[in-house]
Amino acid sequence: MDTTSGLRHIVEYAQDLIYYCDLEGYFTYVNPAGARVMGYDERELVGRHFVNFVHPDYRAVAVEFYRQQIEQGTPSTYLEFVAAKKDGTLIWIGQHVQLVYEDGRLSGVHGIARDITHQKSIEEKLRRSEASYRSLIHGAAYGIYRATLAGTILDANPALARMLGYDSAADLMSRRMTDLYQRPEDRDAVIARFGRFGEHASADLRWKRKDGSPILVHVSARAIELEDGGTGFEGIAEDITERRALEDQLRRAQRMEAIARLARGIAHDFNNVLAAIIGSGDLMELELHEDDPARAEATEIRKAAERGAALTHQLLAFARSQALTPQVIDLDAAVPRTLTMRSRPRHGRRRAAIALSRSARRRVRVHSRARHRRRDGCRDAGGALRTVLHAKRSVERNRPRSVDRLRHREGRRRDGGVHERAGTRHRVRGHPAVDRTPVRPPHVSGS
Repeated sequence: MDTTSGLRHIVEYAQDLIYYCDLEGYFTYVNPAGARVMGYDERELVGRHFVNFVHPDYRAVAVEFYRQQIEQGTPSTYLEFVAAKKDGTLIWIGQHVQLVYEDGRLSGVHGIARDITHQKSIEEKLRRSEASYRSLIHGAAYGIYRATLAGTILDANPALARMLGYDSAADLMSRRMTDLYQRPEDRDAVIARFGRFGEHASADLRWKRKDGSPILVHVSARAIELEDGGTGFEGIAEDITERRALEDQLRRAQRMEAIARLARGIAHDFNNVLAAIIGSGDLMELELHEDDPARAEATEIRKAAERGAALTHQLLAFARSQALTPQVIDLDAAVPRTLTMRSRPRHGRRRAAIALSRSARRRVRVHSRARHRRRDGCRDAGGALRTVLHAKRSVERNRPRSVDRLRHREGRRRDGGVHERAGTRHRVRGHPAVDRTPVRPPHVSGS
């Protein structure tokens, strides 16, 4: 087989479209593959102008493109356009066109074309996928970025730029990753967490905005291999500054709720104690004569206990998250009442004669040593409370069942002319000790 026959065999059995055109653009030869692809017979193609097979939307572009090639003498060109088959089906054609010279003079062109419809379909799907991916990344509510191990930001979405206060993603990409950290050295510790390629890791990082204000960011990232073979990172960043502040507020609220429950329990228990103190104070006032000096002491004890009861009501209001009602306080009247206990003698012993039931016939001698206090009057009130607690124990062991019965018995005593009372002395501090020394009873007028 000679060279000419071999070349003809290659052309005839080639899978690509091979053709010749004169300088006006008319086909002078089309191989069988060209006729088969276009759906024509070979004889139908020869003598027809190539522009008849180009889609109308691309004709002007194709004519101008090849006109410039011939005028400028460009040896070879490549162009893609849409062509119409005989049955009207549209296909994509990609062809190389070369100038043909005979005896040094341009005589025509020959082209090698290929049906690239399938390739174009794949490219279109890829383009749409990339557009969808780009839209997903750029429209995401969280910040997304890609960076190198050295800290160069390769890509970032607008959400990350907005979160960090930058004008655009390009403005952010002009910075380095270390510029985002409040302390640049923290990035080395973060990189050590990511481990091998593909493994995800999360961390709460302290970044800073463009203006330098701090921001707490939750970052989930993984190590990847970049196109150049280097190591990089892909990450998603979420601003959790406000969420962390709300979590702290919730924890504080829970602690306050626990304190409120504790205060509620303490207030109830303390209120029970104060009720006993107030009741004992009332009982002491009933038992003591108006001219008895100990009656003033009993009155002050009762008033101090009532002030403590007012504090328990405030504790209960706090524990129930109720709004406290503000009240106007007259300091000219409140201060003297508070200082009453401090104005009384601080040293020495006081004796309070408590008239008990006739069956008990005791006299309680209450000793109180008010020590010198350097802080406030509350400690004196505390001493008074301790004093009345010891007195209360003695009273509760021996008092009648009701005040009315006590008054009835006292009336019978007065009618019978009995005025003698046996007494005992109880020390407030330490263990009770019985003193059998007779105590002269106070004068009680008969009926």
